[in-house]
Amino acid sequence: MGIADSISLTLVVLLSMAAAAMATAFSIRLAQKLNVLAIPDARSSHQVPTPRIGGLGYFIPLTFVLVAILVEPDFLYIPAWGLEPSLQTFLRFALICGSLAFLVGLLDDFFHLPPWFKLLGQIVCAALFLYLASQIQYTVRETDIVEIRGRPIPSVRVETLKGVGFQHVALTQGLVLDGYWANLVGKMGGFAARLPSLPILVTFLWILILMNAYNFMDGVDGLAAVFLVAVGLGLFAVYVPEARQIMALRAHVCVIMVFAALLVGISLGFLFYNRPPASTFLGDCGSQYVGFILAVFLAQITRVAGEPAVSQRTPEGIYSELNLTLPIRAYVDFLAVVILVFPFLYDVTYTLLRRLVRGKAIWRAHHEHLYQRLIDCGWSHLGVVLFSLPFYLANAAIFVAYCWAGRIPIERLWPGATFAHHRWFWTALALVPMILYTLIVIGVEMRHRPAPEAVAAPAEETPAAAAESDEKKEQLAG
Repeated sequence: MGIADSISLTLVVLLSMAAAAMATAFSIRLAQKLNVLAIPDARSSHQVPTPRIGGLGYFIPLTFVLVAILVEPDFLYIPAWGLEPSLQTFLRFALICGSLAFLVGLLDDFFHLPPWFKLLGQIVCAALFLYLASQIQYTVRETDIVEIRGRPIPSVRVETLKGVGFQHVALTQGLVLDGYWANLVGKMGGFAARLPSLPILVTFLWILILMNAYNFMDGVDGLAAVFLVAVGLGLFAVYVPEARQIMALRAHVCVIMVFAALLVGISLGFLFYNRPPASTFLGDCGSQYVGFILAVFLAQITRVAGEPAVSQRTPEGIYSELNLTLPIRAYVDFLAVVILVFPFLYDVTYTLLRRLVRGKAIWRAHHEHLYQRLIDCGWSHLGVVLFSLPFYLANAAIFVAYCWAGRIPIERLWPGATFAHHRWFWTALALVPMILYTLIVIGVEMRHRPAPEAVAAPAEETPAAAAESDEKKEQLAG
């Protein structure tokens, strides 16, 4: 499949891989020259000082591509449509606020700023992006499955939406969070006018959570980059069937597919230097930037779910409206993107709850994430990455299945079931890989734990230790 008939997605992956490798190599030399190194401490999983601004390997290629798309949309596809205004505005704001997130992380890498500064920077980035993006308007044609007189039938609704965010945040739309929030706001009277809508509030928290989750999970060589490869493959797989239904790809479909290819290519290029044993780390500049960009792109693809009209340039230079309606489309909603990035969200949530139950402060730095517990049991960094990859790919596959299963009349698979049952089923299925992951980690810890008699028995003194002890005694006696 080609994009713009001249740039295939394979070439996008290869070029971005090469660009990321060069940018990462540059970041290593720069970090060594400026002495921006991660010094090993009690919580570290590395043993030697390591350059920590490898995030340049992501920032430079992604920034270049976003600028290229904005300056020359024909870079993506033909016929030479102009970018949809809403998408153009989104990319511009993602570029500006993503650069701010990178700068905040870079300051922390250089000056080791207090945690509250980083949190404040994250809040500013998320709030600024949502404020700027509030002017974006989307025309959305949403197809859902509703139950009328006991029979589930497709229902088409055309809406005009504003801003970038999640339109629905309930597991069963209108019945859980959406419904409770509306009832709560209704009881607040005039004060409710000052509150943000639930989709805006959840999108704000989504950006903060994903930025922090990516930062927390960047603790083993190659783990964060391998996770992004799985995310990119999942995103790409969702849109491949949709792209094949039309001769010319719509603008936002093109951008999403290129973004997915970039995630895969850049991550593979970064892994040249971040694979175990790593020559560089993402650093806060990289984890903050990647977490932010990933969060806003995933929020945007759930917002644009319809077939907006676009303009096509004829050979005579005249623009005509062309509405591309697809016979079948992937259903990407809030639950879908949660499933896609669930491995990182699960690890962070599980670890914090575990510390809370044990009476430990959840805001303090620690070394208790699932992957860190495997390291403490003697696993190598490569072993942890290879062990984690199948679980990441499993959640990406569940994400793809959920998005497309939502377009199959559910009564064929489950007589009498509603669309809510469909969502509950895939939610439960998404939990399975990470629960299995957790059980394996607990099993490894139990096998690694020394036997009680071994703990109680005094350690046998080695000849070297005995000689050192005798030498100390002689020095004290002297």
